[in-house]
Amino acid sequence: MLTVPPTASQPTPLLVVDDGKTERLAVTIPLQKAGWQVASAASARAALLAMARTPFEVLLVDQHLPDCLGSDLIALMVREWQPPPRAILLSADRSARTRAAANRAGACAVLTKPEPTERLLSLLAEHGPVAGDAPATPLLAEAQAQDFLTGFQIGQERAQWVTRWEQEVASQLAELRELHTLGSAAAHHSIKPALHRLRGSAAVVGAGRLGRLVSTLENDSDRAGEPASLEALLKIAADTSVALWARAKFLPPQN
Repeated sequence: MLTVPPTASQPTPLLVVDDGKTERLAVTIPLQKAGWQVASAASARAALLAMARTPFEVLLVDQHLPDCLGSDLIALMVREWQPPPRAILLSADRSARTRAAANRAGACAVLTKPEPTERLLSLLAEHGPVAGDAPATPLLAEAQAQDFLTGFQIGQERAQWVTRWEQEVASQLAELRELHTLGSAAAHHSIKPALHRLRGSAAVVGAGRLGRLVSTLENDSDRAGEPASLEALLKIAADTSVALWARAKFLPPQN
C-alpha cells in the first residue's frame, strides 16, 4: 500500500527538479496519485523561480542539472529559505563524492534513481512536514525574483551589482542616523523621503523583510532614527546582503 502525505486534505507542495522530462514524469505521476501537490522544474534557475512563487516544503533534486549541481542548489535553498525545505537528492550518480556533497548541503536523504515508488513515498512520509510546520518562505520577495535574475541575464557584473546595492543602502542608513541626530524640524521632515528611498532600494532586490520594516517606520517616523530601529534596519539589511551574495555567487555568469 502506498504511503500518502501527512495531510491528504491539504496536499503538501513538492518540487521535482530534473532536466530529463521522462525522469520528471516517472517521479511526478506516482506522487500525484499518492496525494502530493507536485510541480517540476528542468533547471536550477527554474527551481529558484518556482520556489519564489510557491512555498514548496519538499524538494526532490537531481545532481547533474544543466546550470549547476543539485547539491549546490540544495545548499542555496537550505541557506536562503526560512524555515528550509526538506531536500532529497534523487540521482543516478552513485559516487561517494556526490553523497558527501548532498549531506554537506543539508539534504535529508540521498536516493539512487530509479528509486522504487513505495520506498520513495515511505521516505517522504518520514521526512515530510509534520502538523503545525510553517511553509518555507523566501527571504527575497516573490514578485522580484524574475527581475532579480533578469538583472544578471542582461550582463550586469554580479559582484558590482550587489556591492552597489550595499553601498546605496549603507548611505541611506547613514542619512537616517544623521537626520535623527540633527533633531531639527527640517531634519524630521526629511526622514519620510529618506525612508521612501530606502524602501525603493529594498524593492529592487525584493527584500521583503526590509521593505516591511521601512513601511512601518514610515507610518511612525518618530521611531525611524532611534538606535533600536536603526539597529534593526542594519541587521535586516545585512541578512539581505548575505542572501544576495549567496545567489550572486551561485548563478553562473552569462555569455
